[in-house]
Amino acid sequence: MGKRNKPSRTRKPQPKPLSPQEPLSSKPPSINQAGISLANTIIQLSHKREAQLLTLGKLIFFSTETGDAWILDPDEGQARCLSLDGEKQPFTINETSADFGIDWDAEYRIKGRLFTVLEYSGPVRTILGYPTHQIEEAIRLQGG
Repeated sequence: MGKRNKPSRTRKPQPKPLSPQEPLSSKPPSINQAGISLANTIIQLSHKREAQLLTLGKLIFFSTETGDAWILDPDEGQARCLSLDGEKQPFTINETSADFGIDWDAEYRIKGRLFTVLEYSGPVRTILGYPTHQIEEAIRLQGG
C-alpha cells in the first residue's frame, strides 16, 4: 500500500488594511447635489416598485409600487413627475444662489385619498392609491 498524500492546506488570503483616504471635499454637498441624489434615489426605488417617502427641507420625494416617483413643493403646491410606470421622465434641477430650482410642470392637490395633478400643459389627472396620508403627515411635521 502506498503513502497517502496529505491534502495541501492553502492559506486564505487576508484582507489588506484599508489606507486612510483624504476626504473628497471638506465642504458638505450643496442642496443641488442633495436634491439630485434624492431624485435619483426615489427614481431607482420606483423602478423597483418600492413605495418610499423622503424629504429634503420642505420638498417631498415619493415613489409608489406602481413605478411612479414625484417631487412636491408643498409651500407652492407644485409637482414634478420623475418616473411614470417605471420609466424615468425628463426633469432638470438647476443651481441657484442659495437653493436649487426645479422645472416644475404641474400643481397638485390632495383631498383624502385622491392625488390630483393639474399639468401646466393642460391635462388634469386624479390618482387613487398614492401615499396621500403620509404626504400630508410629512407636510404637517414640517410645519406646513
